Order: sequence, then C-alpha cells, then structure tokens
Amino acid sequence: MRYPWSFYLILLLSVVLLFIKLGSVTVFQIAEARNSQAVAEMMVNRDYITPHFNGALRTDKPPLHYYSILLAYTIGGISETGARFFSAVCGVLVIMATWLFSRKYAGVQTAWFSSLVLLGSIHAIFQFRLAAPDPYLIACHVLSLYCFWEGYNTTKKRYLLLMYGLLGLAMLAKGPVGVALPVITIILYLIFQKEWSVQNLRRLIPVSGLLITSLVAIPWFYLVHVRTHGAWTKGFFIQHNVNRFKDPLNGHKGPFILPSVFVLLGLFPFSVFLIRAISVALKQRTTNHWLFFNLIAAAVIVLAYSVSATKLINYTSPSYPFLATIIGYFFTQTTTHRLSSAKRLWPEWIALVIITISLVPAIYVMMRSEEAFRPIALLSLWLAVFPASVLAAIYFYNQWRIHTAFSTIAIGAVIATLIFFSVLFPALDKQGSVYKMKPLIQNGKPVIGYRSINDAFVFYHTQPIPILNAADSIAVYLKKDPAILVLERSAKASLPDSIPDLVIVASARDLFSHQYSFLYQLKHN
Repeated sequence: MRYPWSFYLILLLSVVLLFIKLGSVTVFQIAEARNSQAVAEMMVNRDYITPHFNGALRTDKPPLHYYSILLAYTIGGISETGARFFSAVCGVLVIMATWLFSRKYAGVQTAWFSSLVLLGSIHAIFQFRLAAPDPYLIACHVLSLYCFWEGYNTTKKRYLLLMYGLLGLAMLAKGPVGVALPVITIILYLIFQKEWSVQNLRRLIPVSGLLITSLVAIPWFYLVHVRTHGAWTKGFFIQHNVNRFKDPLNGHKGPFILPSVFVLLGLFPFSVFLIRAISVALKQRTTNHWLFFNLIAAAVIVLAYSVSATKLINYTSPSYPFLATIIGYFFTQTTTHRLSSAKRLWPEWIALVIITISLVPAIYVMMRSEEAFRPIALLSLWLAVFPASVLAAIYFYNQWRIHTAFSTIAIGAVIATLIFFSVLFPALDKQGSVYKMKPLIQNGKPVIGYRSINDAFVFYHTQPIPILNAADSIAVYLKKDPAILVLERSAKASLPDSIPDLVIVASARDLFSHQYSFLYQLKHN
C-alpha cells in the first residue's frame, strides 16, 4: 500500500469503525453509566470541580474524561453518543499517530500493517468506544512516548514540551499511573541504550517539563482536595490506587501471567504471531532502536499490571499500539525480506484456523443457550467472514504469497470488527434490561431503588435515584407517593415478599450478568 493512499484509507477505516452506531448501544456498563451521569450531574449542580454520581461523591478517577464528555454534552446534548464522542476521537488520534510514527521510522508497509492490527482487534476498538477514562489515558500515554522519541532523537524541544503537557493530561486521565509508566519507559530505554547521563537528561529539559506537567495537573487536584476537605484525595489515591495495587478490587485478581493473557486476547487474531514478532524485535534491538523502544514501552505496561493485585483487561490496553507496531514490523520483514522464520509459521497458521473455525459455532451455541440471545443467535454467523478470510490467507501462504496472506487476515479481521459493532453488539444490547426498561424509567415518574440497582437507570432517569436498604423504608416512600416506581437488581424478585401490594411492571436480565433488574409499582397504580 502506497503513501498517501494508505494514510487516507486508514483514516477512513478508523472513523468508520470508531464512530459507526456509536450511540446505538445503551450505557449498560457500570463504568460508562457512572461516568456519563456524573457529567450530567455536574451540569445540573453547576459544580465543575467535584464529580458526583447519584448524588454521592465519586472518587474513582480524575476529570479529563468528565471535561471531554462535558464539552460533547454542551455541543450536542446529553446522549450516549456525546458520552463516547471524544473517546472515539482519542482512538482516531492514536491509530493515525501510530501510522505516522511507524511510517517515519519503519516504512509505509509497517505503518499499514500496524494500523490494521489495531483496527482488526475488536478489544482495541472497543476501548475507544467507551465513556471511560481509558481512551484518554491510552492517547496521552502513547502520544507522550511518541513525542519523547521524536524530541529526543531530533532535538526538537517542542516535542518534549508537548510530551510534558501530555503527561499532565495523563495524570488528569487516570492519576499517577499516567505519569509513572511513561517515565519508567523512558528511563529504562536510556539505561538499556547506555545513554543514561547527565548530559542526556539535560536534553530532556526536565525543569521546564516538570513545571508544565505540574501546571496542567496540579490545579484541579488542589481544588477538589479543598472543595471536599480531602475526601476525594483520600478516596482516589488510597482506595483506588494504593489499595487496588496491593489488594484485588471486587474480586478482579489472577496469577502473574494474567495480563499477558489479556494482551493475547485483546490483540487477537494478530497475537498468534506476537511471540515471533517479539523475537525479531529482540534480535534487532541493537540496530532498530525504534522497535526496541516499542518493546520496552509494552513490557513496562504488562509487567506493571502483572505485579498489581487488581487485574483487568483494560489495564493493559495502552500496550496495544506498541505491540501493533512490533507485529506490523514483523509482517513487513517477513514479506519483504522473506525471513527464514516465514517458512516456520505453520504452527501459528494452524492455531489460527482451529481457533477461528471453532469460534463462530461456539458463539452461536452460546447465544442459543441463553434465552435472551436466542432470537438473534443467527446474527453471529455474519462473523463467519473472518474464518473464511483465514482460510483464504492459508491458501495464499501456501502459495508463498505472504504479503497477500497477512493482508487477507487483516482485512477479514477489520470486516469482522465492523460487523460486530454495526450489527451484533447493538442487537445484543437490545436484549438487555437497560434497553428494554429505559422507556419506563424515562416516563417522568419518581423512582427509588431497593438495595441495589443497575446504575444505567440513573443516567436514563436523568436525576439521582435514592437507594434504600430496608423494605420498611420503601413502604414509607410508597405511602407518601403511591405512584413511585421501585427498582431492584438481584437474582430473583424479593421485595414483593415484604410488600405484597407491589407488582412487577417489568423485568429483564442485565446484559452479560446473572442479575436481573425488576421494576415494581403498587397494584392500584
């Protein structure tokens, strides 16, 4: 693929995959619901410093994603699209930056393959379609390291200054980890390259950089600390940073190797070639410094979360662009220089065939086994386009048309990703409780919750929903206003056992959960 057509095609594919039907899926995920509603409450309360969800202080994350969502809400109104719009913009920026830097330091062919790896990995695209802090962290993390590389190797100070600004934004995206991991990456790179010296540190203009990062990040942290009398600071830095690192949060734990497994899943199908690609990067570490830098950047992220007690698949997602570059370079070297390893790739191809051919029937059977998904199970067969592309790629590989083989699986993966987000995912969402019950929540009647509710209903109710833990308290509310609707989230309806006059108005299973949402009202209403 030649420049500039490669650039424009990747840009087009990025925009399509990241924005297509962006607002057609409800904010059924807990994090999305809380982030989306927290900004709505900012607007209602006219408090643009202190985040709240359902009327309570929200200490989970700093405000970069809140302010981005706020801008989108201000321009286009409160909606699912608005909540996710700038997350998708971050995705476009990351993919195109990966293309640009890969082209400059590894060639247009590597840029082409690296970008396709990101576009064809469903989880990579999924991360940039969420109303969450992760898209902003990924963008700031990746772009800050790209700016370091450019600034350090070209002595252009503007890139270094931009790097420090991005580190400040990374701090506002997700806290200390947004600064710590890029800085560790830079330090390790300089050490491994035997360039760790006072002279080289001065080249990084650290005093000016520290000032820029501080000016970007510190004011908000100071203001929220003062405004909440230290409550937000304690909740975020202690509970959501220190405690998450030393103790599993909400049962999200696993062995040391789990983050590596997350990466293999997140970059599937291209991850089947990852070990070979890393091997090439290691062999060329003394001659290809750009490739080695990407390897260090990815390794720092994966290893950091390997030693963390809390393990989530989204934690390792900032490593995707770096690993995509390594895989893209491997594809290029294998096709253009006919590496000797190209003849030994049959184990990877065979594994890919077995996995992909098994995957579509497995998804179909799983959907057929779930009552809620049974009516749309046939839609999963659209994904058969991917195993078909893998079989075609095997044919080309057997003909020693390696470039065509790699391009075929990449294009097949991109098409499968497009089908997932434009057809399958919206159909899945329609089977969940949030989509089915939100019209009842939006009808203007007052709503209260019993013990636990799906947080997405707070967003669609457009105002806080009081949560009561005792049936007696629910009864008091109902006596004052018999028209009140009552929400409950549990494995089975339990509230009518305590208040027999309550009837179930609607119920449905929460998406990808064993819990159900129930909506009650008094019989005579």
